[in-house]
Amino acid sequence: MQQPMYPTPFTPSAQNPSEHYQFASTSNAVFLPPNQSCQRKPNLNCFAEENLRRVKSHANSVCANCHVRETTLWRRRSDGLTECNACNLYFRKNGRLRPASYNKGIRRRARVKNKVKQQ
Repeated sequence: MQQPMYPTPFTPSAQNPSEHYQFASTSNAVFLPPNQSCQRKPNLNCFAEENLRRVKSHANSVCANCHVRETTLWRRRSDGLTECNACNLYFRKNGRLRPASYNKGIRRRARVKNKVKQQ
């Protein structure tokens, strides 16, 4: 019968930070140091909790052409600058920059609510 693989804290005098945790039994084991918040809440999935705290990659993005800050999708130009979806698609279709007069904000579809089926 194998021993359970519980990490035991290493002494604070360790010089190498990767040795912060050691295994009681280290046969074929891979161990990453646990997230501090996961130690407090052991029933939560650590990876799901990390995703909740992750900052959106385009939180501060601005379109290089029309200067909007909110769009449904961000794209990159060939020169590496960030553009909104509308400007990028317009340039690919027409071969020129999208005029500023075309900016109307994000438009959403008018969807019909589902009717309750009567039987």
